[in-house]
Amino acid sequence: MELMKRICTSCFLVLGLVTFLIGEIQISESVTQFRYPKFSENGFIEWVLEGNSGTYSQSNISIEELRLRIYSGDQSARSLSNISGDNCTFDSDTEVATSDDSISIKGSGFNLSGNQWTYDLSEEIITLNSDAMVRFSESIDTVFSNGAESGETTIKSNRMRLVIEPTRYLFTFEGNCTLSSNATILESDFLELELLNNSNKVSFSIPSGELSGMKSISGKGDVEFISKEQYVQSERFTIIPLENKARFEGNALMRHNQIVLKGDQFDLKQNNVDIVSFDNNLSSFSNTNVNEADSGLGYDNTLIQSKNIFLSKQDEIYQYTFDKDVFYLSDIYRINAEWLYLETQNELSHNSSDMLQNIQFTEAKENVLVKHKDYEISGEFLKYLPTENKLEIRNNVNYISDFAKLKSDHLIIENNELVAHSNIVPIKVILPHTNDLSFEINENLNSSDSESKSDTITYAKSLKIKNVDSFYDCIFREDVKLIHANDDFSMETEKLTMQWKPLLNDSSKYALEMIDAEGSVIMEEKDYYASANHVEILPEQKLLHFRDNAHFKDNNGSIWGDHITFDRKLKQTKVSGSRNGERARIQFDIFGTEEENLEE
Repeated sequence: MELMKRICTSCFLVLGLVTFLIGEIQISESVTQFRYPKFSENGFIEWVLEGNSGTYSQSNISIEELRLRIYSGDQSARSLSNISGDNCTFDSDTEVATSDDSISIKGSGFNLSGNQWTYDLSEEIITLNSDAMVRFSESIDTVFSNGAESGETTIKSNRMRLVIEPTRYLFTFEGNCTLSSNATILESDFLELELLNNSNKVSFSIPSGELSGMKSISGKGDVEFISKEQYVQSERFTIIPLENKARFEGNALMRHNQIVLKGDQFDLKQNNVDIVSFDNNLSSFSNTNVNEADSGLGYDNTLIQSKNIFLSKQDEIYQYTFDKDVFYLSDIYRINAEWLYLETQNELSHNSSDMLQNIQFTEAKENVLVKHKDYEISGEFLKYLPTENKLEIRNNVNYISDFAKLKSDHLIIENNELVAHSNIVPIKVILPHTNDLSFEINENLNSSDSESKSDTITYAKSLKIKNVDSFYDCIFREDVKLIHANDDFSMETEKLTMQWKPLLNDSSKYALEMIDAEGSVIMEEKDYYASANHVEILPEQKLLHFRDNAHFKDNNGSIWGDHITFDRKLKQTKVSGSRNGERARIQFDIFGTEEENLEE
């Protein structure tokens, strides 16, 4: 605190010495090429004051080309700082030094320079009113990347104010503040930096001493932060270099290449980012490729909103975790869940120097709801691979489309194919109503009353549905049971294949084109019964084919053979014997008696 007093005292001592040698010095006279050292009580050098000249006018002292070297004050005689200035005027009454020219302070841990400066010795405050710049030996890059190299941090602004305290230096910057390092640039209207002074040996009224590092950096007003991978906008920020942490607050926005993140508060720690929104606000993630030249590369435009977002980078993979009130919207899906996780990976754009983060993997859990233009799915756990167009949902799965409804334990949709499994309880699948699951043709079923008929219900352990241009192929396996309610029609088999086609006049309704069943097939409807190892139903031809150990029974009797054809329209049955040359067997029921006949 006493430095400038010491400077002034030194000047007067020099003047006293000159007076003793050459006589009395009058007011406004000058002393040239003076040099005055200051030693500690132990005899070690503390500082040396030099100047080309000094001019005295009443209480004002003008010093030209000021130079001050400060040392450690011990036997090492380490240089701690060097201060230089073009000129200054010191008012001994107010203890304030001022200058319209430049000042330069070279300290341990930082260098300071600027113009139009004022130094208040009593308050220990230095103010630079023009072209302020401070260069710190510590880099802030490690806050934003754990692989950052050592370097410097520079702050420039229109104005700067430095408050000197025993254990810290408090820098305040105003007007076009720019903080820069090797890998980062930060701009704001106002910036404050606290630098710790760890020296307990010497205390000068200007910055010096052993530095333990930056404690905090904060700012506000149109904040913009730029690094190699990140761009951040906010209203306020705080950086804590000692903990490698940074916080951006107030309408915060971050860009990671083409990824855009928004929230009320961003907490950054090297490769990790924690995004939080308060009250009823939601944080957001958007993956939008705005480069029209790249629009044909197949990148999925995705918007995700949630209460909290956490970002972590591992090598070239970015990991995002979304928590609470998650809403996911892409070109293909809308997803709601309580928790969602996704990974993106850097991919070079073919027509741009930008790095595109394409979504590679997504997981979601708790109250998962998926909406697609053709269907809706709910469950407890989701896995989605966008690049493979593969969606997987598990636990209490419900699937609804204009074609089918089903419940299962496990469901996968890949490209145009749906696969469902259930381990314990069979899958329940509701398919469109059809008039073709019957041994008889009922013309009334084609009337408007058919709208009230129940749908076709199928149970199985596994299911595959393939959709090509609204034509559906359904394959059921393991313990298959088909029920056509109200018609009392049922079928049991090990494998069932159904082909459906959209109606020409209404693409939202479907007609049955073919049924093929294999493996111990049993069909029943009122007075009809049929069994075989292979059954084929052709609705347009009104034909039912029973092959391999076939058996058909109606009110007239029973037929056994290798191949039985039943014509629904003509109500005729044709039968042929087995491949081994056995004859078909026919049994008629006549007035309650049975009569057997053989037919080739």
